[in-house]
Amino acid sequence: MTGVARSERMDGRAAKQARNRRLIVAAAHDLFAERGFAATPVTVIASAAGVAAQTVFNHFPRKEEMFFDGRCVWLEIVDHLARHPDRHTSGPALVDLVSTLVAAHLERLEEPAARTALADLAGDPGLHLWERGLQQRAAQAIGTHIARHAPEAVAAAAQRCGALTVAEVAVVVEDRRRALLDQGASAPRTSAEQVHALLVDRLTDQHDLVVAQVLVSPAHRGPVP
Repeated sequence: MTGVARSERMDGRAAKQARNRRLIVAAAHDLFAERGFAATPVTVIASAAGVAAQTVFNHFPRKEEMFFDGRCVWLEIVDHLARHPDRHTSGPALVDLVSTLVAAHLERLEEPAARTALADLAGDPGLHLWERGLQQRAAQAIGTHIARHAPEAVAAAAQRCGALTVAEVAVVVEDRRRALLDQGASAPRTSAEQVHALLVDRLTDQHDLVVAQVLVSPAHRGPVP
């Protein structure tokens, strides 16, 4: 087999894997919305996606991974910082990034299909525990990003900064989820500007001096990278 043929074969395999992953996630989310997370076995997801059950497990060893794939603000934070390690290097820029991602996440919660997911999250301890793990990943990613770009004096506390940032964001997200579960479509909407202001307010008022220096201190206010 020539190098070109081998490359084309690998490209075709990668395209098939990406296609299967999209089909699996779409089928899983539709079924979770229709039946609920706990009542949807992997075999049913595989059948709906038109793939073998083993193919599902190859992509998603745990069903929880399918639940959060493509609709988890914590993974979006991790992914964005990994893809853009040299952007959002100032405190205000990082706050803007997190606020924008959270605002988009909250807007998606307004969709009818998200209501079942919210109920699953509220009632399934396994999903709640899995999300805690994703929050820890986001906190670590933020801390690593801060340590890479912050002054040496505050870099040592970067992981604590990441943990406190995620904790504050989690409060905002959870408050919105509860409002939607309790009030449904009548729950007042929260704009991106309101989310940004709320996050900055929480970070400023409740974080310690180190977090204030890294994220919202005027000394770090400069052009957004």
